[in-house]
Amino acid sequence: MRARGPMLVALLALVAAVAAGGCQQVVQWEPPDNGDAGDGGDDAGQDGGDGGVDGGVDGGGNLGDGGTGAWIFSFGPNGQFLRAPADGGFTTPNRLTITILRGGESGAVQVAFSSADASVAAVPGGSVTIQPGAVTADVPLDSTAAGDTILTATFDGGQLQTMVHVLPTIVISEVAAKTDNDDNDELVELYNPTAVNFPLGGYELQYHSNNTSAQYLSVVTLDGGMHIAPHGFFLIGINGYNRSEDAHSSWASGALSTNPGTVRLGAPGIGLNVSEPLAVDTVGWGNNAVGPEGSPVDVTLLGIWGSIERKAKATSNSSSMLGGADDRAGNAYDTGDNSQDFVIHTGIIAVQTGLSVQNPQTSTAQPETPP
Repeated sequence: MRARGPMLVALLALVAAVAAGGCQQVVQWEPPDNGDAGDGGDDAGQDGGDGGVDGGVDGGGNLGDGGTGAWIFSFGPNGQFLRAPADGGFTTPNRLTITILRGGESGAVQVAFSSADASVAAVPGGSVTIQPGAVTADVPLDSTAAGDTILTATFDGGQLQTMVHVLPTIVISEVAAKTDNDDNDELVELYNPTAVNFPLGGYELQYHSNNTSAQYLSVVTLDGGMHIAPHGFFLIGINGYNRSEDAHSSWASGALSTNPGTVRLGAPGIGLNVSEPLAVDTVGWGNNAVGPEGSPVDVTLLGIWGSIERKAKATSNSSSMLGGADDRAGNAYDTGDNSQDFVIHTGIIAVQTGLSVQNPQTSTAQPETPP
């Protein structure tokens, strides 16, 4: 196959840069425009024309001949925004994919990848194999630093490029809302499921009631110097948080509704709309919770609940997460559906205090490696 010149895929505007650390990738991608003008002459005997064998077939990518071989067709996500883990996993909720067109080639195709900055984003092993007869494959990513970089996919001389912008892999691991007694035991706990340390300065915790016409409320913006250690925790205590744990930041006024409500963590620069590309993680509880991931955690019939806590694994329950087999296994279970990812703690730990069960951990807690 005759190699052809590289082409940079047109990009949508990049979202704001974030601090360095353990990361997710946000890929913003727009398909190449139609037309391959001036390149089809060699293929169809028409110098200067675009009516050759592949003129326009590859969508203007200018990436290979449409003869008996195979050539790169597209490189990017199925949707505009895309997030991926920092540890060589596949991107979610949309997959970063590489797609080829096949002529007479029916066997396995190996596509190589390079990165302008491998610390920001790199493909583990440097290549992905598209299986015999298939035309597309998912592309996993590694990342150890935040920032922007260009990924280049190469096959038989043809190339496509896309730019990645990095967001952190942090999950909301536990939420406690207002009890009947007071709102000073409210908390939001964060967990770092990766092996990468990163700072939280500028990240923002937000809250939304069940008022569908309202925007999010900013609870707190975290100060510079704050960070989450690998597999560590970070606790945000709301209002006059009166537990013994060392809450790191607090909300001056207001309360989280026990039913329903939504909290989310956003990267620096996040807005207050229900849909924001800089939202890192979102958790909703109760009927009519606004914008949860999947379905909200079902606390509808509970007048008081201690907290909702993210599972360590699919089979986790409240007992296993509170002193049981999963108590020290982290909080990394994340299917993108709040109703499946959280357990509900409802037991009363002390009648005289009226406080329901909570299991918060802080930056001083021992790291917990996920299973």
